[in-house]
Amino acid sequence: MEEISSAKNTYGSVRKLLEPYKLEPTEYHMAFALALGKIIPACEKVFPKELNCFDMAIETMMFVAHME
Repeated sequence: MEEISSAKNTYGSVRKLLEPYKLEPTEYHMAFALALGKIIPACEKVFPKELNCFDMAIETMMFVAHME
Protein backbone atom coordinates (compact mmCIF):
# COMPACT_ATOMS: atom_id res chain seq x y z
CA MET A 1 0.00 0.00 0.00
CA GLU A 2 1.34 3.33 -1.07
CA GLU A 3 -0.09 5.24 1.92
CA ILE A 4 1.69 3.03 4.43
CA SER A 5 4.99 3.26 2.57
CA SER A 6 4.66 7.04 2.42
CA ALA A 7 3.80 7.26 6.13
CA LYS A 8 6.82 5.12 7.06
CA ASN A 9 9.12 7.27 4.92
CA THR A 10 7.77 10.46 6.46
CA TYR A 11 8.06 9.10 9.99
CA GLY A 12 11.64 7.97 9.35
CA SER A 13 12.63 11.31 7.86
CA VAL A 14 11.17 13.34 10.70
CA ARG A 15 12.61 10.98 13.29
CA LYS A 16 16.10 11.55 11.85
CA LEU A 17 15.57 15.30 12.13
CA LEU A 18 14.69 14.87 15.82
CA GLU A 19 17.71 12.67 16.68
CA PRO A 20 19.86 15.58 17.94
CA TYR A 21 17.29 16.18 20.69
CA LYS A 22 17.88 12.72 22.22
CA LEU A 23 14.18 12.04 22.73
CA GLU A 24 12.89 9.00 24.56
CA PRO A 25 10.81 6.61 22.41
CA THR A 26 7.51 7.89 23.86
CA GLU A 27 8.54 11.50 23.25
CA TYR A 28 8.61 10.90 19.50
CA HIS A 29 4.89 10.18 19.65
CA MET A 30 4.33 13.41 21.54
CA ALA A 31 6.37 15.36 19.00
CA PHE A 32 4.27 13.96 16.16
CA ALA A 33 1.06 14.75 18.04
CA LEU A 34 2.17 18.35 18.58
CA ALA A 35 3.07 18.64 14.91
CA LEU A 36 -0.38 17.38 13.92
CA GLY A 37 -1.91 19.92 16.27
CA LYS A 38 -0.24 22.66 14.26
CA ILE A 39 -0.72 21.15 10.80
CA ILE A 40 -4.44 20.32 10.96
CA PRO A 41 -5.65 23.91 11.49
CA ALA A 42 -3.40 25.04 8.62
CA CYS A 43 -4.93 22.38 6.35
CA GLU A 44 -8.43 23.43 7.34
CA LYS A 45 -7.75 26.86 5.84
CA VAL A 46 -7.19 25.43 2.35
CA PHE A 47 -9.45 22.35 2.33
CA PRO A 48 -13.13 22.69 1.43
CA LYS A 49 -15.24 23.61 4.46
CA GLU A 50 -17.36 20.44 4.26
CA LEU A 51 -14.28 18.26 4.89
CA ASN A 52 -13.30 17.60 8.49
CA CYS A 53 -9.49 17.62 8.47
CA PHE A 54 -9.26 16.43 12.07
CA ASP A 55 -11.42 13.37 11.40
CA MET A 56 -9.51 12.59 8.21
CA ALA A 57 -6.18 12.80 10.04
CA ILE A 58 -7.35 10.57 12.88
CA GLU A 59 -8.85 8.01 10.49
CA THR A 60 -5.60 7.91 8.51
CA MET A 61 -3.48 7.53 11.64
CA MET A 62 -5.66 4.72 12.92
CA PHE A 63 -5.54 2.95 9.56
CA VAL A 64 -1.76 3.23 9.27
CA ALA A 65 -1.24 2.19 12.90
CA HIS A 66 -3.49 -0.83 12.40
CA MET A 67 -1.68 -1.85 9.19
CA GLU A 68 1.71 -1.46 10.86
